[in-house]
Amino acid sequence: MNENEACGLMKEAFHSTFNDYYSVDTRRILRILSENSRTSVTEIASSVGLSGKTVKSKILKLENALSINYSVELNSELHHMPAAHLVVIEFKQPVDYEYVSALLSKSYIPQLAFSVKGGNYICVYAMSISTSDFTYWENTISIMLSKFGGKLVNSEIVFTHLGFIPVRKELIEHMELEPTLKKVLGSLVGNSRASMQSISRETGLHFNTVAYSINKLISKKIVRRFTLTTMPPEGSAMFSVLITLAPKEGFDDAVHEVRKELKTDDDMPISNRYSFVSALEGNVNVSLLCTLDDNEDALRECVEKITRAYGKHLKLISFGRIDRVLVGNIPLRCVDSNEDYRVIDWKPDLDRLQK
Repeated sequence: MNENEACGLMKEAFHSTFNDYYSVDTRRILRILSENSRTSVTEIASSVGLSGKTVKSKILKLENALSINYSVELNSELHHMPAAHLVVIEFKQPVDYEYVSALLSKSYIPQLAFSVKGGNYICVYAMSISTSDFTYWENTISIMLSKFGGKLVNSEIVFTHLGFIPVRKELIEHMELEPTLKKVLGSLVGNSRASMQSISRETGLHFNTVAYSINKLISKKIVRRFTLTTMPPEGSAMFSVLITLAPKEGFDDAVHEVRKELKTDDDMPISNRYSFVSALEGNVNVSLLCTLDDNEDALRECVEKITRAYGKHLKLISFGRIDRVLVGNIPLRCVDSNEDYRVIDWKPDLDRLQK
């Protein structure tokens, strides 16, 4: 048996006990909510063949067990969407994470920030409406964190293959949208499962205006889906993986192998193995967020397989378990990865990467 065959058997043999902890009916309910969190209890009950009372009970248990929040996935491919960046902040001295959390929360730009267990860095997924806003924020954060020996390393997210980075309400307030759409979208970011009556009360808009605005957000493809976010749930290990590439001959074949690995998943999972996958330009070329049973599984089923798939093209891989979420929430994905995976013809600047 060669190495590729052995790897194939490993893929088939592994099955997440975190996923198996939940019944098939419960996983089907969560998939429906992940695909469209505004689906009514009546529609869900009809789809899964359970009573409305049972569905309500299962949803409540899921909300508590997985720290579920209902939010939106914006369509990052629209040209007028805020520019996205991954900023890795490396520290030379011990860090006051409460101070860092409060500092990052003051700006609309950080959408998700977390520390990595055992690491001396934090990851900040940031979005800004202008280059000047981002540059000012970056310079300010650099100065404020200099007392911890903080050094910022910025990479631009050029494409998202899987998943999304949940946005904060503060970002919506700065986006160039019609005032009414901005109000409704901000409310949906806070709770995308809220009734139209609730959104109407929160925004002060008429019920019909709320309904029209939601339809417009969908028809204009500003919102890709109404979906779920979470905090790292108990019984699982959420890992961050950052990859720097040095492409050589045969790079396309390696990318094909990586793509197959990223689309590998359990049947009807409570959480997809990969909740976020993006391509970047800068010091980091690929960023991943993955969820598995424990540290050992995350290393074997994510880090080692991705390392093997990239092979000679891999320059550097940094990984670790997400420890503290400092700002925002983490995407909770339970969709069909094969259908949801998005492909582009983008390739990194090989000449620059090989220097």
